[in-house]
Amino acid sequence: PTAAPVVSGQVLTGTVVTTATPRVVSPAPATAPVAVRPATVVATSTTSSYLNKLHPADRERTIRMGIPAPWSCHVAPDGRPYYVNHITKNTQWTPPTAQQRQHQPQPQPKPSPYQSANVQLFGQSLHQANALHHQQPTRQRVVPIARPVQQQQPIIRQVTHTMASMQVTKKCNFPPVSTQSLYALTSMGFSSDLAKEALARNQNNVEKSIQWLSTSPIALSPAWDLRVDKKSHRLYYANKEEKFTQWDRPIISQKHEPMLKSLLSMGFPRRCAVEALAHYKGDAQAATNWILYNQPKPLPSSYAILVENGAIIYLNKTNNQRYSTRPVKPTF
Repeated sequence: PTAAPVVSGQVLTGTVVTTATPRVVSPAPATAPVAVRPATVVATSTTSSYLNKLHPADRERTIRMGIPAPWSCHVAPDGRPYYVNHITKNTQWTPPTAQQRQHQPQPQPKPSPYQSANVQLFGQSLHQANALHHQQPTRQRVVPIARPVQQQQPIIRQVTHTMASMQVTKKCNFPPVSTQSLYALTSMGFSSDLAKEALARNQNNVEKSIQWLSTSPIALSPAWDLRVDKKSHRLYYANKEEKFTQWDRPIISQKHEPMLKSLLSMGFPRRCAVEALAHYKGDAQAATNWILYNQPKPLPSSYAILVENGAIIYLNKTNNQRYSTRPVKPTF
């Protein structure tokens, strides 16, 4: 009689299940059937992927010399070959020995969500493996939740105004002048502030403004403004910091203002301190000595102190007479 085909066994490799081809055998003697255990296969990762990351010359040298994985052969700058273990990241001058080849640390495979169904199976049927596979929890896709962006509150900091910041933020204010006349003066090289002041002092007359600018007047400090009196329509100067006004033009430059403040802090009259500091060109010590030694009285209001081409000029406003020395005692 023809014997029935006997299935030799089922081989489970990784996650792919294959069934061996049935073969025909002769009738076996009447003995107890022997259970066939499925073959066991352990999945391993390839260790030759590191060769793809090597330089073509190093890869060719490693393959030609027959260096086993995970070792590779390289050449040092001095021409000596050295060997690299791409798992332990160790280097050595000698080729890997047989002991090093036998005791290579195997890379650990990455855990799989279905690792329990991919490990060794002993005596489990195909239905049990499939049931175990379907019992594994499925990965849920995490969808990021858009959160509203909170606007940061502005940080308020207390700012301390220094002399440098005052020079940048503050500026002198002048009465409105002719734009065409201003352009004519600035095109000659005069500064915009001095040109505005010259035009305001000379009723937008360019020739008179040039004549006044030729005396090389000092530039006004940003603390001063040039204004027009509403009743008399005369020009006057206003100090925005110390809150006072005067008819005469200031003669202390901006760089000498700290020296003037030091003299005023000693109790000297402003008119005497300004005159002494202008005469000694900002030397606060010399100005202090002159005031302490001579004990001068302030000049009468009928005299104006001018600075023309760096020299001190005393102008008698009643008769327009000019003096190069101090008209009243004490003199410098």
